[in-house]
Amino acid sequence: MKRASGFALFLLGFASLGFGQSPSDPAAPSPRFSLKVGGGGGYATLGDFGLGVKGQFDYLKDEYGDVKGTYEAPHWGAAAGGEIICRIGGRLSVGLGSGYIRHATASQVTYVLGFIDVKERINPRLTVIPIELSLHLQLPLGRVFSLDLYAGPGYYLGTLDYEYRMDLSLLGLDGYDVYTFSSRRGAVGFQGGLGLEMALGSRLALVLNIGGRYARLVDFKGDWTEEGGGDFWDYSDNGSGDGMWYYAWTYNAKKYDQVAFQAERPTGSLVSDVRPARVDLTGFCLTLGLKIKLF
Repeated sequence: MKRASGFALFLLGFASLGFGQSPSDPAAPSPRFSLKVGGGGGYATLGDFGLGVKGQFDYLKDEYGDVKGTYEAPHWGAAAGGEIICRIGGRLSVGLGSGYIRHATASQVTYVLGFIDVKERINPRLTVIPIELSLHLQLPLGRVFSLDLYAGPGYYLGTLDYEYRMDLSLLGLDGYDVYTFSSRRGAVGFQGGLGLEMALGSRLALVLNIGGRYARLVDFKGDWTEEGGGDFWDYSDNGSGDGMWYYAWTYNAKKYDQVAFQAERPTGSLVSDVRPARVDLTGFCLTLGLKIKLF
C-alpha cells in the first residue's frame, strides 16, 4: 500500500509541476518530442520450442503412466521499455523504441521406472532486446482521452538459455545429470498496436497499450555444458557449435514433437519433419505507462 500511494503522489505531483494547463487549452504549447515509458506482460507462441516441450511431456505421460507434475514452456513473460516520439506534422509522429522482454519458467515431472525414482526438471529462459520503429497516428477522443495507433518494423535480439536436470534414486543410491545450452540470435519482424491515453495535464498522460508482434528466431547455435555426479557416475564436458533442432518422432504409432540440442541433424527411420528449431516471438503485450511531452 505504501508503494502504491507513493506512486500516486508522484503522478499527481509530477503533473502539477508546470503541467497545469487544461489538455484542451488552445494556448497550450505543442511540443515536437515526447518520451513514453511503461511495463507489463505478454504472451509469445514460441513456435517449435513450445511444441517440443509439450511433445516431450506427452511422451512421458504415455510411456510411464503415473507422471506427476508437468512440463511448461514460458509462453507468458514480462516486458518493459521506452520510446522517443517525434511529431512530424498534424496527427502523425514517428517513434524509436527499445526495451527488455523476458520469458522464463521452471517445471518438473517425477515418475517411476522399474525400481528407479526419476525426477526431470527443465528451466528455459528467453530474453529479447527489441529495437522498433513506429509510425503513430493520434486520434482525439474528447478533452481528456485520445487513441494512438502505431505500426512498424522491428529488430529482435534474443538469447535462449536452457537447463535440463535429471535426478535418479535406486535402492538408496543417487545420481544426477545436468545439461545447459545458451545461444543468441536476431531477427527482423513487424509490430503494431494501439494505446489509450488519458491526459493528466498539458504535458503528461497515462497510457494503456496493447500491441502485437510477428518475429521468428531460427538457426540457434551455441555453447553447452554437461556434468553428472552421485553414486552412479562422475563426469564433466562442454563444447560449442551445437544447434537446436525440431523433429517429429514416431513411437508406438504416435508422433511426438521434439526439440534436440546437438551438432548433427537428427536422423533415423522414426524421425521426420527435421528442421532448425524456430522460437516464435509472435504474440501480444499489454503495458501501462506514462507519456511525457518534452519540447
